[in-house]
Amino acid sequence: MRPDTAFNGPGTYALILTSHQTGPVRIGRLGTMQVRPGIYLYVGSAFGPGGLEAHLRHHVQPAARPHWHIDYLRAACDPIEI
Repeated sequence: MRPDTAFNGPGTYALILTSHQTGPVRIGRLGTMQVRPGIYLYVGSAFGPGGLEAHLRHHVQPAARPHWHIDYLRAACDPIEI
């Protein structure tokens, strides 16, 4: 999955993720979340620099240095659709 030119500019997006594991995942300062196998939906907005393309490119790969809460969840989930 790769964001394409249809995602240039600002906007709102939904990222559909799947998990095949069970267990706790630390979500930054929010604490720990129990992840179970299934589908997860994350809705975000990208109105700053880089717009949708930059945000989606960031979410498609696991973050080396987590910045947003979704970055922590991505360690346990794989994106399947934008």
